[in-house]
Amino acid sequence: MSEETIQIGRWNIPKNLLFEYVKFRVLADDYVMLKPDPSRIVPMSDRERSMRWQMCVQRLMEIHRKICKTINVPYSEEPDDEFYKAFVADTDRRIRRLRNK
Repeated sequence: MSEETIQIGRWNIPKNLLFEYVKFRVLADDYVMLKPDPSRIVPMSDRERSMRWQMCVQRLMEIHRKICKTINVPYSEEPDDEFYKAFVADTDRRIRRLRNK
């Protein structure tokens, strides 16, 4: 059984990992931009927001490492890394599309 993938550049990324990465990027961005959570009655404190953001960033790094391991590329967050550059550009486009819906 083959896992569904999405092509980014010359790499085939597992769809479930890519979508999980995008989800946590959106959450992390929302915490940084101080977007309110409409489901909460009491607003988050700055400390809670900071802790949630840190958890999201940690999860993003874990997912990124898992993707790199799965597609057999070295983990890197260097702006000039070929895979990282393509990966960030693709996830940025996906997030912009989500926010414009």
